Amino acid sequence: MEERSNGFGKAGLTLAIISIFIGWIPVFGWIGVILAFIFSFIGVFRAPRGSAIAGLVITTIDIIEIAVVLAVAGLSLAGLLGAGELGDIFAELGESVEDLLY
Repeated sequence: MEERSNGFGKAGLTLAIISIFIGWIPVFGWIGVILAFIFSFIGVFRAPRGSAIAGLVITTIDIIEIAVVLAVAGLSLAGLLGAGELGDIFAELGESVEDLLY
């Protein structure tokens, strides 16, 4: 009996695992995440599906990781620059945290 293989699923899983570590790097890491998603998505429609599904799950985690990193970086930059109301919100939040800590 011949063993079947899912090259797209394996490629998607491999790229997804690598992208966990490099996904936060602007552009370079994002390309890996996008390719991992595409290969895993294609692999879901071929048998066996296990590695492709794992690749999609890990890619989803990668996308969440990138979103959190970008949100934290953007909010930190806005807080440092004192961007209007947003800067005021961060200033009040910082004061509240200081009051709690001290």
